[in-house]
Amino acid sequence: MKLSKYLSSKFYVIALALIVTLIEVTFFVASGNNIDTILFFTILLWVLIGCILFIDYYMKASFYKRLTETFDKLDKKYLVHEMVKEPDFLEGKILYDILQDLDKNIHDSINEYAIREKEYKEYIELWVHEVKTPLAAAKLISENNKSSEMIKIEKELERIDGFVEQALFYARSTSVEKDYVLKEYKLTDIVNPIIRKHKETFIYKKIKVELNNLDTLVYTDEKWMIFIINQLIDNALKYVNENGIIQLSATVEKENTILYIKDNGIGITNKDVKRVFERGFTGDNGRQYSKSTGMGLYLCKRLCEKLYVGLELDSTQNEGTTVKLIFPLSSMIQLKGK
Repeated sequence: MKLSKYLSSKFYVIALALIVTLIEVTFFVASGNNIDTILFFTILLWVLIGCILFIDYYMKASFYKRLTETFDKLDKKYLVHEMVKEPDFLEGKILYDILQDLDKNIHDSINEYAIREKEYKEYIELWVHEVKTPLAAAKLISENNKSSEMIKIEKELERIDGFVEQALFYARSTSVEKDYVLKEYKLTDIVNPIIRKHKETFIYKKIKVELNNLDTLVYTDEKWMIFIINQLIDNALKYVNENGIIQLSATVEKENTILYIKDNGIGITNKDVKRVFERGFTGDNGRQYSKSTGMGLYLCKRLCEKLYVGLELDSTQNEGTTVKLIFPLSSMIQLKGK
């Protein structure tokens, strides 16, 4: 609070003091008092007014300075009430009480929102588990009645199953840290089930798979990492032409183990590469070659951040795409420390 602005706000007080001074001087002159007496009482009056204004300014300026500084430093602004002391002047007490009520109201709203979010998440998880039963039955029927039409239906069922699985992991992504089991795994144990899951697509599109140095150990959660790598391979399969190649290889560096997922597909345009991890972003490829939701890579990035695994993508149009999953060698310590 600047002194000039404070004095401007007290204009009516200063104006009133000037009127009182004028009345005082007039009264003393009319009473026949000498100039020294008039000057003494005038100076005394303005000293008292100055002291009152100074004390008032000091209390308010100190409080509002602490309030604004605390507010600026806080990430969660609504907690400002809990970080400042109740002031000694009336206007400050009124503001403090308002902040207290606001703080309580925000906490109540957050709790209400958290309850609704929890209920929604539980509903989505229940819905996913329920819908998987008829999906599994439909797959079994299609497998037992092989025909060209049934093969097409089976592929669409696989797509539906993928979207259902994506919905489940999206619902759980807000609380990954409460749902992971951190262990040491060989990358082969994570990658092989995914390759088997997509074997028919590899065969149908005549895509070659190359696996190198996947006996490497990483610390991660198997369930979440299988989902992430499955999404990345599924993306590669969408944009790799017939007789293409998908390579999975790992390297161990000083501080990281890196899993590379590389394909020689259609690649991604330069303007889209920087945005592929944005929520709902489909880009040119998603619009032209596939009905993409734009959620797969966004969800992978979100889950990787929760698991302290780096995720990077590099691509050249018409040449291919390389995705890197970066597992810190100290990730086990990082996660346990949280």
